[in-house]
Amino acid sequence: RALRQRVRGMGRDGLLGLLWAGFSYTRRQCLVNEAALLDHLLKHKGIAWKARDTPVSTVADDVVHSVSINPDHLGGVDLVLVHGFANGGGCFFPILAALGKVGRTHVVDWRGAGMSGRPRAFPPRSEQEAIAYLVEGLETWRVAHLGPDGRFVLLGHSMGAIISTKYAEKYPQHVQHLLLAGPAGMKRSDTAQLDAFFNKTWIRRAVSRAWSAGVTPQMVLRALPGRLAPSFVRWYVNTRWQGGSGEPLSAETVDIVSSYATGVLMMRGCSERCLCLLLQPVAATRSPIGDIIEHRLPPDIPVDIIYGDKDWMSPAHGVEVVKRMKAAGRENVEIHVLPNAGHYPFICHPRRCIDVIAGACAAAARTCAAAAPKV
Repeated sequence: RALRQRVRGMGRDGLLGLLWAGFSYTRRQCLVNEAALLDHLLKHKGIAWKARDTPVSTVADDVVHSVSINPDHLGGVDLVLVHGFANGGGCFFPILAALGKVGRTHVVDWRGAGMSGRPRAFPPRSEQEAIAYLVEGLETWRVAHLGPDGRFVLLGHSMGAIISTKYAEKYPQHVQHLLLAGPAGMKRSDTAQLDAFFNKTWIRRAVSRAWSAGVTPQMVLRALPGRLAPSFVRWYVNTRWQGGSGEPLSAETVDIVSSYATGVLMMRGCSERCLCLLLQPVAATRSPIGDIIEHRLPPDIPVDIIYGDKDWMSPAHGVEVVKRMKAAGRENVEIHVLPNAGHYPFICHPRRCIDVIAGACAAAARTCAAAAPKV
């Protein structure tokens, strides 16, 4: 009887959501979930935030979504945070409040991902076209909100570090400092070794073929019936996104973060289809960003790389790059390998990451002050 009453109270949308979770995650509802997350993190601390959708083209839904924290702060520098694959800017939840106190912080979702619009078409068919699609989305946002000459400190996580590095390569005049957290694609992969690995069993061959055909983890998640997808995301948040600094997430925070993260994954796919264009199976880079950082970025752009010592992206690759750059005389590059941390160092050690980021912003502010004309 109690079950019948519960079902009657759900209404049509609630019943459909029981059959397939995707019915519960329209973009409108996902933006409500994002607002709940931001209010939970910031409102009680008196920190303001403002969400925006920035059109990139005339195509319906082709908008870059961003959240500006402490948007009316005067002075200082602009800090831009960009997420990795299968994420949105909400993944930075442990550090947003502290960074909001530093100054203007902008959490920018990649074009076609996160809380950004999800156009039905994804035009890129090559690695370079996919990079341009994402880089130009960020550049359109910059011009719209920071002005034609606006500069900023840029932090990219995981695959977002690839696109952030590509952005800095194309638009170095706008990047004051580049920070890469758990960067993917630092070192060129051994193609022969990858082929040997994936040819060992039929399961590995199937995974490789599915990856190359454009199948993404989000597609698999969306195919799950009932409430399996939200349950999996909640399990992931509970086990992988718990703080490593001895401060477990509250039940309320787990609920709010899980609802947000599930929406990011369940909304219609768009730029997730760049996965097979940018990376080989599984997450092996096609064009290493270590070469860009070492040889193609202007030497006056400082670079900080942050890893957890247990990051599956291999901190050793970043250590090699920084070691060679320092040996060549570069002093404005640093590597930070945080103990007992994984692929999300800003979740495992938020305070340590905040110190690195705040230091980069302070250095950028000093550089701006020194370059300003004396009155």
